[in-house]
Amino acid sequence: MPIRPRAHQLEDESIGALKSALEGVGWVVERLHKDYGEDLFVRIFKEGRPTPLSFFVQVKASDAPSLNRKRQCFVVRVGVEHLRHWNGFWEPLFLMLYDARSGEIYWEEIHCFARTDTGQRALARGGKTVGVDVSVDNKLERDGLVRIAGIAAGMFGRHSASMEAVSLMTELLAEEGMVLIDPFRPEVACMIFEKEGSRRVYVLGPLGERLRMASRRSRESPDAHFDRIIREGLGSTRYGKKFVMVRNPKTGVFERKSRLRHERDMRKLREMSSAHEIGLGDVSFRRRKS
Repeated sequence: MPIRPRAHQLEDESIGALKSALEGVGWVVERLHKDYGEDLFVRIFKEGRPTPLSFFVQVKASDAPSLNRKRQCFVVRVGVEHLRHWNGFWEPLFLMLYDARSGEIYWEEIHCFARTDTGQRALARGGKTVGVDVSVDNKLERDGLVRIAGIAAGMFGRHSASMEAVSLMTELLAEEGMVLIDPFRPEVACMIFEKEGSRRVYVLGPLGERLRMASRRSRESPDAHFDRIIREGLGSTRYGKKFVMVRNPKTGVFERKSRLRHERDMRKLREMSSAHEIGLGDVSFRRRKS
């Protein structure tokens, strides 16, 4: 009698665990055709009502995932062509790693990885595969689900405001002889125009609104406040190869911190902020009963 390969068992087991976790908070999970490269498509619901937020999932499973203890992350290899393809998605794509030994699920968002030094090198140089770091801190539990919703909310907010604004502003400023010199990237949320050697920067979407609100509190014009943020921000963190020196805003003294930990902390703050802005901070997580 033929024996079912362990890889096939792991695939079904991991998909089942993921669906249980995501559907347990009321989100809708759709399994996709295997040939597409993405395993699941997930729509986020809140209190039984659909939101405009969604994301894709690529599932990896292992009985013994490779853990880098020094960096406290698992290394999951993906094809560079897949990375390039996924990086062009409007929706987030989460690489989720299922550890069959513990039953834990860990995740990393591909657009976030693509902005790291490793991701940028892979996209620029090519090659067959690249190792994606999946942090042990990124568990698929309550905090992780809130952060995932925050990433989806942040990307949706940028994209929904971006294209209409880009089209309208490009037309209006073209009438003034201004030329868009930097290809618009929704994740940056700004546009740079040039006319006769002078440049003008426009900040869009939620980032632009926060800038306006901050400028009112500081009693400065948005332009002056933006210039001050750039000047002070460039001097508030000094990056080394493995460590950063971060200025304490209360004492003004620079303090040493792991670069990896600093980048994780900053990313987590941005994700949690996006989640709470759309009212998803109260997501509850129900574990699957064993």
